[in-house]
Parts: sequence; C-alpha cells; structure tokens
Amino acid sequence: MNKKGFTLIELLIVVAIIGILAAIAIPGYLGAQAKSKRSAVKENAANISKELQNWLASAYATDINDRQADINGDGAMSDITGETATSLATAVTTHLNYGSIVNPYSSTGGLMFVAGAPGTVAGEVYMQGNNTTKSILIVGIAEDANHAAYEVFRQTVSVE
Repeated sequence: MNKKGFTLIELLIVVAIIGILAAIAIPGYLGAQAKSKRSAVKENAANISKELQNWLASAYATDINDRQADINGDGAMSDITGETATSLATAVTTHLNYGSIVNPYSSTGGLMFVAGAPGTVAGEVYMQGNNTTKSILIVGIAEDANHAAYEVFRQTVSVE
C-alpha cells in the first residue's frame, strides 16, 4: 500500500518543537515590550525637560523682547511675560504637540503629562513647578515585571 500523510509521532514531534520555540521566544518578546514602554517614558520625559528648560529661560529672560514661546502648540510665538514655573508645567498638558501623547501602559489612552506632585501611575510624566526657585521637577514613572510603579526619570530644570 502506498499511504501518504504524517504519523502521529511525527505530528507530536512537530508540536513539541513549536512549543519549545514558543517557550523561548515569548519571554524575550515580553521583555522587549516592557523595555520599549520604559524607553517611551524616558524619551518623552527627556524631550519635555528640554522644552521646559527653553520655556523657563524665555519666561524669566531679562530682556522683555526674549519672553516669547509657543506654549500652546499653534505655531505662533506668544508673549509669556508673567508666566511662572507652575503655569508652564501646566501648559504642557494642553499643548497641541505634547498634550495628546498617550500613556504607553494604558490601553484606554489618557494624557501622559500630568501637572502636579509626582504620583505613582506607570507611564505618566509628572511636572511640578516651583515658583520660588524658578524650577520644574520632571518625574517619569514606569512599571516593573510585578506591575509596581517606579521612577525611571527624574530631573529638575531651572533658569540658568
């Protein structure tokens, strides 16, 4: 007889090999996914710290003509005389370019930038202005393998 097809043993071996490959690949994929989320938080926090540094320098410039910045994201420079560190930290959350960045840990989205004291929500970047020292504290929060929040970025930007 000339039978074509696979034996049960051959099929079991193929399934076992696929299972072994999946067992090796899935943890690596999950690790890469967690690392990319942490990197997104760090990168966004670093980018906003540079922007806030520029805004602070402009807001507290000694030359009144230098007090210009695009703090709402419409592409036009606005006079920011009288803006404080606290108000600039708050302005980021409504900025057209920054206010729409979503939390990489949240499937429902939501703002990534939050004005106020540093919290413990993974994926968010907290900004707390200090008008006395003319500085803004920026804290980025990520999540570890046990779903516990921890800081991955902390920087204070101030007027130099």
